[in-house]
Amino acid sequence: IADVTGLQTALNAKVNNFTGLTNNYLTKWSGTTLANSQIFDNGTNVGIGTASPIRSRLNIRGVSQALSANTYTVYVETIDAYGINLGGSIGMGGQVGSDSNAFAVVSGRKENTTLNNYAGYFAISTPDGGATMSEKFRIASNGAATIYNLSTGLVKSTSGVLGNATASDISVF
Repeated sequence: IADVTGLQTALNAKVNNFTGLTNNYLTKWSGTTLANSQIFDNGTNVGIGTASPIRSRLNIRGVSQALSANTYTVYVETIDAYGINLGGSIGMGGQVGSDSNAFAVVSGRKENTTLNNYAGYFAISTPDGGATMSEKFRIASNGAATIYNLSTGLVKSTSGVLGNATASDISVF
């Protein structure tokens, strides 16, 4: 019993000694002790890089990232093998009765199946009334923009970089 009591006293001293930790920060193991992580949770909102998450349930703060540095404030990546039409996406939606569904999806996807070819496209998709998601707008790696209208079956595209498009390059339906 003396050994158990001594062990309990030693454990209590370690477990109850949280010096250096700050309230509301997710705790992590630093390799030698418990430490604050970069994740802050005030019970309502979560902040990464901020102790004052505002305007949203998740607030991520950091310095601007130069595109040439190949770094980003947020990076969404898939882990399947590379291939055409594969890549990260973010869905935004809400309640539709007793269920929830995405109302819009933005995606960055690969344009080809070629190894080490980084050509990709940006797409916006929305569902029809029956929740079937389909692509409505795409900007390709060459800058060409395509708008899909499923109700009329029309597809409208620019012939090249959107910034250099002329009136004849763009049709409105």
